[in-house]
Amino acid sequence: MPERQQSELSLHGALSVLRRRLGVFLLCLILVPVSALVVSLLVEKQYTASAALLFRDPALDQKLFGSSFVERSGDDAREAATNVELVSLDAVAERTATTLDGVTGKELDEDVRVEAEGQSDVVSISATVPNPELAARIANSFAAEYVAFRREADRSKIREAQRLVRADLGNLSAGERRERAGQGLRERLEQLGVLASLQTGNAELVEKAEVPDSPSSPQPVENAALGLVFGAVLGLGLVFFLDRLDRRLRDPREVEDTFQRPTLAVIPESSGLRNPDRALLSLHEGEREAFRMLRANLRYFSVSRDIRSVLITSSSSGDGKSTVSWHLAAAAATAGSRVLIVEADLRHPTLGERYGLGSRWGLTSVLTGEVDFGAAVQVVPLHTAASAASSHQLHVLLAGALPPNPTDLMESKQMTDVLRAAEADYDFVVIDTPPTVIVSDAIPLLRLVGGVIAVSRLGKTTRDSALQLRHQLEHLEAPMLGVVVNSVDRGGSYGYGYGYGYGYAPASGSAPSPTGSGGQRGGLPRKESTGQSVEADPPQQATSTNFATSVGVNETAGGHRPDRGG
Repeated sequence: MPERQQSELSLHGALSVLRRRLGVFLLCLILVPVSALVVSLLVEKQYTASAALLFRDPALDQKLFGSSFVERSGDDAREAATNVELVSLDAVAERTATTLDGVTGKELDEDVRVEAEGQSDVVSISATVPNPELAARIANSFAAEYVAFRREADRSKIREAQRLVRADLGNLSAGERRERAGQGLRERLEQLGVLASLQTGNAELVEKAEVPDSPSSPQPVENAALGLVFGAVLGLGLVFFLDRLDRRLRDPREVEDTFQRPTLAVIPESSGLRNPDRALLSLHEGEREAFRMLRANLRYFSVSRDIRSVLITSSSSGDGKSTVSWHLAAAAATAGSRVLIVEADLRHPTLGERYGLGSRWGLTSVLTGEVDFGAAVQVVPLHTAASAASSHQLHVLLAGALPPNPTDLMESKQMTDVLRAAEADYDFVVIDTPPTVIVSDAIPLLRLVGGVIAVSRLGKTTRDSALQLRHQLEHLEAPMLGVVVNSVDRGGSYGYGYGYGYGYAPASGSAPSPTGSGGQRGGLPRKESTGQSVEADPPQQATSTNFATSVGVNETAGGHRPDRGG
């Protein structure tokens, strides 16, 4: 697959996930910034005042003595870090606390922040408290106390040097004191006194803190903006996280990717499909077109392969396989084909009750030898919108009485004979079976039919069950044709257009028959039905055109079925 197409599919998948869980995304997008704004408005306001200290060494000892009194580091970054650590000492905080009322050194450690301003020799002292005047006082006092702390530390060193010089001078005799050695010590003592008086602690307050006129925190507008960004990121993360946890298939492309088979039809979500409408007259035109597309795809699935019978199955109950089976059969029948639908679900049959069909005989009666195949088949008239007088017919073989051994009946030779007789007598046979993943009833039939169609309902079928069905069909070498995606959202990017785009058949009414007209299918003439007739429903009014428009295998003018076409 080209890289561009892959990126388009990835983008489409991401947008589909976001659209499905748009409520979660919008909830995060609204709640997070609103919460940030509310918290910002409720929290106590804080004011920050900053003072600046400049660190520089006047080198007075170098000027007085010709050498440095204290050895200095040549690493500017190290000296800057040392200055910050010195200002942050607990001793400085304790000294500052003694100059302020009601403030402890521990509180000052929490309220004062000391930072170096870039690569310069300036250190910023910031105090943050609820009172703006107190913030300025703390910052200025902290800076002043640090300067005093450093000055006293430096002077104590000089005083220690003075003590040592006086001791050396006292050890000299009176004569030595008048000589050069004594004079040198007295000069050094005087220089140390001058140096002590000039000490500034190598730091000076270059900018006093001013009383702030606006709070430094909280900032509701900025917090709300950050909350909006964080809410969007959180919402997207939560959306995709929930989507990963949700194992249900939500997108037709997910169904295709899971089954590794093409989509034969996309059935939109519709209340009309829940109605027991035998001839599909109550369906919207687009919904009917979905089943036309399914029949057309089967008709033109391969020019070298004629699909005479299809088995409809699913991975779980409630996916809509029985509804798809009936509507597919009705679509083919109203197009002029001779169609039989076989209800092979001998555990939970629904067609008879749903469509008002009742019969003493059914498939179980045929398989147990109680009645012949033809006698158990019912004929259901399907009135079209174009004409209520003339109708097409759908042949139906219901399940019949529920047997105690449905799997044994499906594996019997009688079931094989029924399928072969049905394929010989009808243009198209649709077999409705129970979910293959749940029960094994349909397994013996998988390789007896022309093709298998899997039905998947979006929002219900899980990835795990769909994968299990796919692997089961692959292991059994079933002739898997494709999938029917059920319950597609009309408001999404799929629907009729998607189904048409994925179809293998040309547009309705424009495709010639592969065998031409007038040919016979295998040389067999059509047989007249020997089944029993069912009273037709009263005609229903429809708003669309005749549904019997060139779908599936059409009858020829001579009353014979077309050739199989290879």
